[in-house]
Amino acid sequence: MKTYELNIHFSGKLEEKEAVEAFEKIKKNIGGKILKEEEMKKINLAYPIKKELHSFLASLTFEALPENVLKFRETLRHEETLLRYLLSIKNIVSDKSKERKIRRATRGRPRKEARPRPGKKVADKEEKETPKITKEPEKKEMEKIKKIPSRKESKIKLEDIDKSLEQLLEKEL
Repeated sequence: MKTYELNIHFSGKLEEKEAVEAFEKIKKNIGGKILKEEEMKKINLAYPIKKELHSFLASLTFEALPENVLKFRETLRHEETLLRYLLSIKNIVSDKSKERKIRRATRGRPRKEARPRPGKKVADKEEKETPKITKEPEKKEMEKIKKIPSRKESKIKLEDIDKSLEQLLEKEL
């Protein structure tokens, strides 16, 4: 026997009693043992299903033989009050199988640090000197700053520009 999970959306146009009755009818047709059942609730759909914006959502978990589930799926297809259903196989993982997976992943021992392989030399790590940060700028930098002309000094007269343009144009001709 396998464990299955069933999620069903019933039409939102139904009365709550009618939706519960339809769900009870579906539960009788399962042909297996019901393990868990969640309470039916009315929800707003994120997008329309068969032009409906509301539905009654019900879900349950059950055990059944695969042959019985095939017959049950056929009855679900012919149910008129259903908007949509999802029937899936539920994998129940035991504690022992979880432990086995963990042991396989770690191989039963903690990881060791990488060791150098025989025959390969490992270079010694050289420490790099960090540059010293001084609060006062060096003399060379100060001289460069002094050489940059200020805006007041860099004003050029229009007459000087006109003269230089005339000289350039004469040279080209």
